[in-house]
Amino acid sequence: MLRPLVLGLLLCAATAHGAVVFSTDFEAGLPDEFTSPGATIEPVQGFAGLGTPGNQFAGSFLRYADGDLFDTALTLTDLPVHDTLTLGFLLAVIDSWDGTELLEVTVDDVVVFSHSFELATADTSSYVPPEDGLLSSGTDLGFSAGAFYQHDRAYDLSVEPAFTDIPHSADSVTIVWRVRAVPGGAASFWQGGADESWAIDDVTVEVSGATTTTTSTTTSTSTTTLPPAGPTTSTPTTTSASTTTLPADECAGVPVGPTFPSIVCRLATELARVQSEHGLGGFQPKLAHTLRQGRDRATEASDLCAANTKRAKGRLKQVERAVIKYAHRLSSTAARRKIDEGLRAAFLEPTGTLRTDVKALREAVLCP
Repeated sequence: MLRPLVLGLLLCAATAHGAVVFSTDFEAGLPDEFTSPGATIEPVQGFAGLGTPGNQFAGSFLRYADGDLFDTALTLTDLPVHDTLTLGFLLAVIDSWDGTELLEVTVDDVVVFSHSFELATADTSSYVPPEDGLLSSGTDLGFSAGAFYQHDRAYDLSVEPAFTDIPHSADSVTIVWRVRAVPGGAASFWQGGADESWAIDDVTVEVSGATTTTTSTTTSTSTTTLPPAGPTTSTPTTTSASTTTLPADECAGVPVGPTFPSIVCRLATELARVQSEHGLGGFQPKLAHTLRQGRDRATEASDLCAANTKRAKGRLKQVERAVIKYAHRLSSTAARRKIDEGLRAAFLEPTGTLRTDVKALREAVLCP
């Protein structure tokens, strides 16, 4: 069973199971970790609501519409010990792409995604997304209007295998989004502006696969030995301790693990904790909403399991995205500035193991 850990252990424990080291939904502007000449933060227009619960276009996104071509780069440093890196984001391909431009994503200069989109006179792409990856196509979702601007596309690239478990162990990473094309005014060139653009939203970076549990992240005296399975007398360093003790009613006897009862109960427990913690300030309703969506999708998955395994897996994918979104909000620059660090860490602590268990349940789908 998960138990409270002192703050010095939180990074270590989270890394062992997978930790979100960066996330942004661009609602607070462009994060300091981004460099993006030529890009602007703009309303998502018709893309709003596309995606799955907890991972949807909303509010604002980063849009690149400059007529010249510059890299949009995300640089992260001081990463915890890890073996793999996973990148997630929503992608908008906007207006009259001609099929001659390549949208490219690199991780430390290694190309992991490079595809063309022909949307001006057709509605095709070299990219074949996995199930649930394509959110919309063949529809005008805003920005320019007219005969050549009716085939906007939206993708959830958090489900793209190329971005999942990328081998990586360095303590820093640079992720780059760019267009490979020739800038110019001709139709086959990159024109930018009202003619063609791209945008990203809900960017998350997660590292996992750490093999060490001996790193302390604070100057206070602490042990980095993970808690034993039995009772513990450890106490947290803040008054709002992180705990996944299940509710006292029907969840009391449910062991923590990759099962439907455990997932539902743990999400319900976290929801109750969030709703009772006023120290979360303005983040409280959004965090509660995300957890409520995750709990509801987990309940639906359990109900669907025996009759329709495929749909149950789909619901569990939504649960996983809700957990990521929850961690995403707590890891945002705005949250780091406005929420007490000990309190924020205490609420983040259960998310790594919870997501691992949801993923394991989705792969095995053991019906109750």
